[in-house]
Amino acid sequence: MRRIWVLFLPLFFPSCAHSPPNAQVVSQKYIHKYGFEMDQEEWLARDQEGTVEQYLDNGVKVVKNYQNGSLHGETAHTYPYSSTIEKTALYEKGDLVKETVHDRKGIPIREKTYSGEGITSICYWSQWGSPLRIERYEKGALLEGKYYNAQNELESSVKQGEGMRCKRARDGLLLVVDKITKGLLVERTSYHPNGQIHMISDFSDYLLHGTQKIYTPKGCLYMVNNWEEGKLQGEKSSYREGQLLVSTNYEQGKKQGLERRYDQMGELLSQVEYQENERHGLSQYYGARTGVKQEWFYRGKATNMERFQMLTSQEEAATQEE
Repeated sequence: MRRIWVLFLPLFFPSCAHSPPNAQVVSQKYIHKYGFEMDQEEWLARDQEGTVEQYLDNGVKVVKNYQNGSLHGETAHTYPYSSTIEKTALYEKGDLVKETVHDRKGIPIREKTYSGEGITSICYWSQWGSPLRIERYEKGALLEGKYYNAQNELESSVKQGEGMRCKRARDGLLLVVDKITKGLLVERTSYHPNGQIHMISDFSDYLLHGTQKIYTPKGCLYMVNNWEEGKLQGEKSSYREGQLLVSTNYEQGKKQGLERRYDQMGELLSQVEYQENERHGLSQYYGARTGVKQEWFYRGKATNMERFQMLTSQEEAATQEE
């Protein structure tokens, strides 16, 4: 029996949870479809039909099947130092048609089926082997979906791109509830493990867009963000037990304007001016004993009021000349 040893050949398996990006092949062998083993040179010289077995330095074994030089049939990855299959991929003449991921007990976690023309079907299972989510997508849009609770009861559905999607962990714990409109996510409510609402977010084209509210596990408001096409826009507020602590203004994801900080009694502690994420202008800090302390900044660098006004005037003059 002949085996070809290949050292330090990097492989990347992006969908394999336990195969790191720098996994390397330490040995591999080629088996013709008629069962006899050959070396790499002979494999490449022939029609490349049969099986390639690879052993990685992280303990994972990979088995690939080929027909006429293209992946055809099942490709399988084991868990490290185990014969249990973690992931299988089914190919037809080089085209991926199905992917399945299993846990260490062999129970399927997720299966994706590709039907061509941008249609993908996905099924997720609980740790007991019952389905949690069965979905069908077309060109990235969710068209149909059925969602089950831990008792295998249907709790929500999406039909013709409209409806509610409930996502649960494999142990049945509710994670998020999504509102789907025209096949796209428009609103998401996530939950803490104790069942309290964690976050309510609005989306547009899968980007955060609108007001987002975040709550503590006790149900207290913790933060309010305003988004526009995935970037912070407007006021961002942080709270503690209902009391406003920080209020910051944003434009296109950058601090712009005033940021105010308060103590637990609602008294103003500081007021800082920002421009494009840098301190720019007057910063004021308030203390019961120290009174008001003032600092000046120009584009993030400490300065004084006179120099700030001078630099600002020069900048305005240069802008007008343009």
